[in-house]
Amino acid sequence: MCKLLWVLLVGLAPMVAIAAEKPDWAFPVTDKVQPPIAPDDKPHTAPGSDKSLTRKQIDDLFNPPDWYPDQHPPLPQVVAHGSGTTVRAVRWPTTRPARARALAR
Repeated sequence: MCKLLWVLLVGLAPMVAIAAEKPDWAFPVTDKVQPPIAPDDKPHTAPGSDKSLTRKQIDDLFNPPDWYPDQHPPLPQVVAHGSGTTVRAVRWPTTRPARARALAR
Protein backbone atom coordinates (compact mmCIF):
# COMPACT_ATOMS: atom_id res chain seq x y z
CA MET A 1 0.00 0.00 0.00
CA CYS A 2 2.81 2.39 0.88
CA LYS A 3 4.59 1.64 -2.42
CA LEU A 4 1.41 2.33 -4.36
CA LEU A 5 1.07 5.71 -2.64
CA TRP A 6 4.67 6.61 -3.52
CA VAL A 7 4.15 5.57 -7.14
CA LEU A 8 1.04 7.74 -7.37
CA LEU A 9 2.79 10.72 -5.77
CA VAL A 10 5.81 10.42 -8.05
CA GLY A 11 3.57 9.92 -11.07
CA LEU A 12 1.38 12.95 -10.33
CA ALA A 13 4.19 15.31 -9.32
CA PRO A 14 5.01 16.38 -12.93
CA MET A 15 1.36 17.30 -13.52
CA VAL A 16 1.34 19.52 -10.46
CA ALA A 17 4.60 21.15 -11.58
CA ILE A 18 3.23 21.82 -15.07
CA ALA A 19 0.04 23.34 -13.63
CA ALA A 20 2.10 25.56 -11.31
CA GLU A 21 4.23 26.93 -14.18
CA LYS A 22 1.52 29.12 -15.68
CA PRO A 23 -1.58 29.43 -13.53
CA ASP A 24 -4.64 30.39 -15.58
CA TRP A 25 -5.55 33.29 -13.29
CA ALA A 26 -2.18 34.95 -13.93
CA PHE A 27 -2.28 34.67 -17.72
CA PRO A 28 -5.73 35.63 -18.99
CA VAL A 29 -6.33 34.87 -22.64
CA THR A 30 -7.27 37.95 -24.62
CA ASP A 31 -8.69 38.20 -28.09
CA LYS A 32 -6.00 38.02 -30.75
CA VAL A 33 -7.59 40.92 -32.61
CA GLN A 34 -7.77 44.02 -30.43
CA PRO A 35 -9.63 47.19 -31.42
CA PRO A 36 -7.32 50.00 -32.51
CA ILE A 37 -6.52 52.66 -29.95
CA ALA A 38 -7.68 56.12 -30.95
CA PRO A 39 -4.82 58.60 -31.33
CA ASP A 40 -4.51 60.86 -28.30
CA ASP A 41 -2.26 63.86 -28.89
CA LYS A 42 -3.82 66.15 -26.30
CA PRO A 43 -1.70 67.10 -23.27
CA HIS A 44 -2.32 65.39 -19.93
CA THR A 45 -1.39 66.66 -16.47
CA ALA A 46 -1.07 65.17 -12.99
CA PRO A 47 -2.60 66.84 -9.92
CA GLY A 48 -0.10 69.23 -8.35
CA SER A 49 2.37 69.03 -11.23
CA ASP A 50 3.13 71.78 -13.73
CA LYS A 51 4.14 69.28 -16.44
CA SER A 52 1.95 68.59 -19.45
CA LEU A 53 2.69 65.50 -21.58
CA THR A 54 1.07 63.55 -24.41
CA ARG A 55 0.01 59.90 -24.03
CA LYS A 56 2.99 58.81 -26.17
CA GLN A 57 5.40 60.59 -23.80
CA ILE A 58 3.68 59.11 -20.73
CA ASP A 59 3.79 55.55 -22.10
CA ASP A 60 7.50 55.66 -23.07
CA LEU A 61 9.03 52.83 -21.00
CA PHE A 62 12.58 54.19 -21.31
CA ASN A 63 11.75 57.80 -20.51
CA PRO A 64 8.73 57.84 -18.15
CA PRO A 65 7.49 61.18 -16.85
CA ASP A 66 8.75 62.45 -13.55
CA TRP A 67 5.71 64.48 -12.58
CA TYR A 68 7.24 65.72 -9.30
CA PRO A 69 11.03 66.03 -9.78
CA ASP A 70 11.42 68.42 -6.84
CA GLN A 71 10.23 65.78 -4.33
CA HIS A 72 13.28 63.50 -4.58
CA PRO A 73 17.03 63.71 -5.17
CA PRO A 74 18.38 63.30 -8.70
CA LEU A 75 17.76 59.80 -10.03
CA PRO A 76 20.52 57.52 -11.29
CA GLN A 77 20.52 57.18 -15.09
CA VAL A 78 19.36 53.55 -15.05
CA VAL A 79 16.41 54.41 -12.79
CA ALA A 80 15.37 57.47 -14.81
CA HIS A 81 15.84 56.06 -18.33
CA GLY A 82 16.58 52.35 -18.09
CA SER A 83 19.49 50.63 -19.76
CA GLY A 84 19.22 49.78 -23.43
CA THR A 85 16.40 47.38 -24.27
CA THR A 86 16.70 45.06 -21.27
CA VAL A 87 16.13 47.29 -18.23
CA ARG A 88 13.17 49.65 -18.21
CA ALA A 89 12.99 52.85 -16.22
CA VAL A 90 11.13 53.14 -12.91
CA ARG A 91 7.56 54.27 -13.62
CA TRP A 92 6.86 56.06 -10.30
CA PRO A 93 10.04 57.45 -8.75
CA THR A 94 8.03 59.82 -6.56
CA THR A 95 5.91 58.50 -3.72
CA ARG A 96 3.23 61.01 -2.91
CA PRO A 97 0.98 60.41 0.12
CA ALA A 98 -2.08 59.59 -2.04
CA ARG A 99 -0.02 57.21 -4.17
CA ALA A 100 1.43 55.53 -1.10
CA ARG A 101 -2.06 54.98 0.32
CA ALA A 102 -3.24 53.51 -3.00
CA LEU A 103 -0.26 51.12 -3.12
CA ALA A 104 -0.80 50.07 0.50
CA ARG A 105 -4.30 48.74 -0.27
